[in-house]
Amino acid sequence: MKILLKDVYPLGFDTVNNQKKNLFIENGILQNEGAFDEGTADKIIVGAKICPGFVDVGTQISNPGYEQRESIKSLGNAANIGGFTTILPFPNTKPSIDNASLVQSVFTNFKPLVQDFYPIGNITKKGIGKEIAEMLDMAENGAIGFSDGNRPLSEIQLMSLALQYSKTKNLKILQFPTEPVLSKNGQMHEGITSTQLGLKAIPNLAEEIIVQRDIKLAAYHEAAIHFHAISTKESVQLIREAQQNNIRVTASVAAMNLVWNDTKCDSFDVNFKVLPPLRDESDRLALIEGLKDGTISHIVSGHTPLDAEEKNIAFVDAEFGSATLEVAIALSWSALKEEFTLEDFVKLWSTNIYKQYQIEHPSLHVGKPVNLSIFDEKEWIFDPTKRKSKGVNPPSIDFSLELKVKGIILREQYYFNH
Repeated sequence: MKILLKDVYPLGFDTVNNQKKNLFIENGILQNEGAFDEGTADKIIVGAKICPGFVDVGTQISNPGYEQRESIKSLGNAANIGGFTTILPFPNTKPSIDNASLVQSVFTNFKPLVQDFYPIGNITKKGIGKEIAEMLDMAENGAIGFSDGNRPLSEIQLMSLALQYSKTKNLKILQFPTEPVLSKNGQMHEGITSTQLGLKAIPNLAEEIIVQRDIKLAAYHEAAIHFHAISTKESVQLIREAQQNNIRVTASVAAMNLVWNDTKCDSFDVNFKVLPPLRDESDRLALIEGLKDGTISHIVSGHTPLDAEEKNIAFVDAEFGSATLEVAIALSWSALKEEFTLEDFVKLWSTNIYKQYQIEHPSLHVGKPVNLSIFDEKEWIFDPTKRKSKGVNPPSIDFSLELKVKGIILREQYYFNH
């Protein structure tokens, strides 16, 4: 396959950026400009932006065990539309990814897709927070980090042990910071809206307590911890102060928490019932400030596909989650376009993640394989009836999006959005 990217603008690479370039790619390898005949190109894309392939961390892949929510094929299709070339999936499958053979199975099962997969292994066996999993063995077999995914690890002794194990391999623990007792049976953020709706709620304190505790543990063990998808202003400040004290702590934020606040639950739309919950407007603004000053290193989709029996029911009975992989990048740009240049924005979905997880950063060096996402600043409307994910729960977006993915290229594999 011969591909010409004509008059494109690279962003986020280690070579010249935001200057018009012609790039010639043959069988996934970047060629010398003079060695390529435009007339022989099988595909030509003109005038787009390109960047290192977008990455999603903590994706719920549903396979094995939850194929009714998402198939391998539908996940790949959704990732293609969303512009992702790299996925770091959470281990909340059935069985959970809690041993070396299951880590290896991720590489095998998802190999046909146009994405690289770097599995995150469970901290505890079955991901239920009772007994430490075979972390070192999983690390030897390709696990890129450890987490119990969307289940917070509340047992302090296990977290302490996990930090020590991960330190020996220079890998991160990813904690979903929610204290389970304070958040039990909560339906949404605790605030004026939850009071008006009469719903049991999840206070900011449930997140703050875990963040504060685990920062102290990381400092004590001189280990690295990552807080996945923080949602409160208190968490942002705690993490900012820890970083100023040279504690090895990082954080991410989910796209939906940058765009909406808890008032979106007014209509009892189940697709806005997510974890972490949509918080107060002051929390949303604090998260954006956290991205601007580098306290929060990157954005995640929070992709959690669900089936109709889990989601198309009463709000209080519905499972948490939204199927966001196809729209997360465009959605987050809508919240940040006044705050970030496009070049700095793409780093929140690519460069910062490659560096944080010690994955080889994509380059534009002649003779090297390419890994890039292609997009335009183009207005479009998301039509949930045309979604590629099997999840019945995409967010209801009542405004135009202004970043449109045109395709991805990962070595000799590619996808172009028609």
